[in-house]
Amino acid sequence: MLIEQPGYHLFIEHLLTHGVPARGITRTAEGVDMDELERLFRSGTIKFFYTMPRLHNPLGISYTKEQKKRDRRLSREV
Repeated sequence: MLIEQPGYHLFIEHLLTHGVPARGITRTAEGVDMDELERLFRSGTIKFFYTMPRLHNPLGISYTKEQKKRDRRLSREV
């Protein structure tokens, strides 16, 4: 599972408690590095991407329309 970092701490604790293999991708006020996200998806090792497109916790920011479109495109292609 790929999760945004920083992320909701209780969700991260839940994954750790239940032994769910997860790795992080950095999210800033501008969002995640979409090229890095695409590279990770294409690697074939990511089966699930947990993202908060609106009102991210703890950053409080939302993806732009273009970022949402690219996320959807990636999820369909990979």
